[in-house]
Amino acid sequence: ILPTIYADSDPVMRAESIVANFNLISAALGTPKFSDFRLIRPTFNLELYPDGTSNWTSHEGALIRGIEAAVARDKQVASDSDNATVLPEIPVTAALGTVTVVDGTLNWVSDPAKPVERLSAINGTVSWPAPAAIARVNISTIFRGEQVRINANSSASLLLLGQRKAPIQLTVSSAPLDLIFDGNVDFSTSGFARGTVELKTPSVRRALEWSGKDIVPGEALGAMNLKATLSISQKRAKLDDLTILIGESRGIGILDLTLADKMPPMIAGTLAFNSFDIAAFLRAFTPLPK
Repeated sequence: ILPTIYADSDPVMRAESIVANFNLISAALGTPKFSDFRLIRPTFNLELYPDGTSNWTSHEGALIRGIEAAVARDKQVASDSDNATVLPEIPVTAALGTVTVVDGTLNWVSDPAKPVERLSAINGTVSWPAPAAIARVNISTIFRGEQVRINANSSASLLLLGQRKAPIQLTVSSAPLDLIFDGNVDFSTSGFARGTVELKTPSVRRALEWSGKDIVPGEALGAMNLKATLSISQKRAKLDDLTILIGESRGIGILDLTLADKMPPMIAGTLAFNSFDIAAFLRAFTPLPK
């Protein structure tokens, strides 16, 4: 059982067993090293806080020192400074190595007033052999009753973990929805993303229901394919060079989505369709009077 930062919280992780390779030479030299971890039926508990931290946040260890060094270097590059400040070295141990999860569970909560979300039957591997190496995630899991396959990689994982802009390639495959994103993201509280996105669903209504958002779908709407250049900043999302196929109707253009507290989302933009049944489209999101 691993301890948590807050005494009244669940442990951040517990597992039936943890298996790892052990280097005898390093142990003989007084610096034992473990690698290639295998977690058997682990349960992870994640609490997300409004300030962007979580119960997984720590201020110690090689990984934290690596993140701090990578962020310091990135800030100096961003400032375009010629200052010859000596930056901290990134520890060679500031990486996870290879971690294989067998039949794991992830519970997370970002709002105490809402039910805990859960990923179950997690199976796969996280591979990050060195701080400057590409980190890869290849897992399958069950979310809200649907089998989901997640593949992701990033060439700047320390910056990603440090809530700085970093490249990421992400593929999510499931029966209700397929998603591909290739671009840059920033997981800070302000939030940022820019890159190409592809989205495909056999049923818009099914995807909306699976999303768990407070949307009451009306009549069923069929398949939808979408490709665009996505830009997200704070509570605004913009889709440029948008190509969308809804049923037999193909449209091109741009869309701008703005979210406001306690207000319905605002959608603006221009889409040109060869033909389009607007009433059928709107009924997929909310019932309309006959």
